[in-house]
Amino acid sequence: MKKNIRIKKNKKIKVILAVLLFLLVGISYIYFSKHKMKEPIIIDDIVYYQLNSFYFTSNKLDTYAMYSMYFDQEALKYYARIKPDSSSNKDEIIIEISENIMEKVRAIILKYNLRDWDGLTIGAQDIIDGDSFSLSAEFANGVTIHASGYKNFPNNYQEVVSELDNLFMNLYNEKRGSLE
Repeated sequence: MKKNIRIKKNKKIKVILAVLLFLLVGISYIYFSKHKMKEPIIIDDIVYYQLNSFYFTSNKLDTYAMYSMYFDQEALKYYARIKPDSSSNKDEIIIEISENIMEKVRAIILKYNLRDWDGLTIGAQDIIDGDSFSLSAEFANGVTIHASGYKNFPNNYQEVVSELDNLFMNLYNEKRGSLE
């Protein structure tokens, strides 16, 4: 008889625990369905990767500026090629640069979210005179950004051009000053 009472008590406890578990799951479901959780934050896949190459041109009617950088895998060195706006091709220079310069360009890419520019080809394709740009970047993890525009430019374009001009023209002027 004592065994029977003990079995009935155990069944009651199991039933009570099952009901409590069921209620807990039900209440949780109702709560979370009414209070939707925010989307998880996904870290951009370029934030933590080295910038291996960068190319940018800005064309204005009959002049253009060109800035490019790349990492030479064999020499383990960084190089920049700079052709200032309103200069002839003979004024173009190629110089060795520090990893810090590549990091500054990567910081500009992140600051202005140039990843959002990827795939852009904007503007009138049938007109051949006027302002245009071309951008290409490649990261160590294989992610690339390619964009171009003609008489139509993406958000923050002027700010990006201004920061790139400042960075590259400082490098250019430093190099030219050391040659004189």
